[in-house]
Amino acid sequence: MDAATDPPANNPQPGADPQPPVGATSPRSDPAREPLSRFQRLSLTLTAIGLVISALGFTAVIFSIRTAQEQMSYAAAQTRLLTRDRSVSNVLTLHRVFLDHPELRPYFFEGKDLEESDPLYPKVETVADMHLDRLWLQPGLPPRLPR
Repeated sequence: MDAATDPPANNPQPGADPQPPVGATSPRSDPAREPLSRFQRLSLTLTAIGLVISALGFTAVIFSIRTAQEQMSYAAAQTRLLTRDRSVSNVLTLHRVFLDHPELRPYFFEGKDLEESDPLYPKVETVADMHLDRLWLQPGLPPRLPR
């Protein structure tokens, strides 16, 4: 037979057994249809478990970040309240000094001059330090330097 009368390789003659193309596998040896080996089942199971554990771990991390964020906002609010409370306490203490010692008031509110020889000088100096401390302890101001 010559090339003109030979049937094509991929078109078998009628009635002949079809031959699978080169490289093709039979349905019995198809890897997708074969049952999984014990090792493959174990590997697949462990991979699935790992995926579930990873998803749970990611969820736990997100939850802990949200919890930490909430705790930080509570801590910031508490710090603001404590700072304000401390400032109010300092102002009230200073007002208490003026209520207990009304003779000191003119030196601070009326601009009365004071000599170092005056017997009230130590008290006025102490109250002036209290004023400075109150101003320096207000939020947003730098801390006072020690003398």
